[in-house]
Amino acid sequence: MKLRCLLFALILSVPAGAVAEDTTHVSFHTYGLVNGPGDAARALVARRWHIDYKAVAGCMVTQELIDSAKTQNAHSDAILAKRHGADWKQRFDADIKAEATRQQIITKKLDSSAEVQALRSKLKKEYNSPWYRFDFDDYNKLYTVEVKAWDQKAGDYKTYYVLTAGLNRWELR
Repeated sequence: MKLRCLLFALILSVPAGAVAEDTTHVSFHTYGLVNGPGDAARALVARRWHIDYKAVAGCMVTQELIDSAKTQNAHSDAILAKRHGADWKQRFDADIKAEATRQQIITKKLDSSAEVQALRSKLKKEYNSPWYRFDFDDYNKLYTVEVKAWDQKAGDYKTYYVLTAGLNRWELR
């Protein structure tokens, strides 16, 4: 009976709709242009650091939105500084640079492969070109890279090849 009363008291002490703050992922609000150089590298590193980027607007913004994003981002910055140290931004940027370098190596190898060169020639006739979607399996330490292009007939992106790449592994299928 005492246990039921205690549980009932605990339930009543939690406000309706209360949600625990997610302390594993930190969110930064962004606005403006997206998909710039290095975004694939930034996305993979952000996932490793448990950082989420949430686009809250495009190029058209209000001062209220800017202030709201600054407040949210300052909060996230404080959490990351506490978690990783005051120099977390420099280390995060260094990780992005290293990731971008690894992706550039894979991209060069893909660009020089006979399969991708043939695909590039075929797509050039349609005024199209392939692009690469990177993902990384942290457990197996392997990249999965999809070679994609716009399929005009289907009206959607098509995956032409999937590459699995690691330190000592390279498989294009």
